[in-house]
Amino acid sequence: PNLRRDNFVVYENGVRQQNATVDIEHAPVTLAVLMEFGGRAPGVNRQMGDEVAKAAQELLDELGPEDKVTFWKYSDQVQKLADANQSRDAVKTELITMGTPAVSETNLYDAIIATVAEMRPVRGRKAIVLITSGIDTFSKAHYEDARKAAEESDEPIYVISLTQVLRQIMQMQDRPL
Repeated sequence: PNLRRDNFVVYENGVRQQNATVDIEHAPVTLAVLMEFGGRAPGVNRQMGDEVAKAAQELLDELGPEDKVTFWKYSDQVQKLADANQSRDAVKTELITMGTPAVSETNLYDAIIATVAEMRPVRGRKAIVLITSGIDTFSKAHYEDARKAAEESDEPIYVISLTQVLRQIMQMQDRPL
């Protein structure tokens, strides 16, 4: 995002061109943000839910006006939280008011497979952002199924790990991880 014209030099037949112009263009992107939301004891869920909402809001703040984003949350099931057609303010409100996740399982592998399927018909530049601890406690699918779905998709999956946050929360509560 910080590329500037002076980051580029144009050479023709080994000779630097002084009169070349460079235009930086950012093609719009369509993102699916898949957020872990549950799977632990109520006190841990509250703190993890706050961290997930904060990370999602920061990501939303970095997107350009032409970018589209859909937010999904998962625990024992995948649920659409905010649609790409909603205003940014409405999406922020959804993120702020997510509340405390219920005690549940975390079906990470099932959620990845479902999100990849949702993104399949999307055309253009696209990606999935996964905000997760990486813990799966009860998916019907297995790790290999989720890996295969990701490999066969045409969008990259970027992971924002909650492992450090979870470790800090557990240490504050004097619980083993």
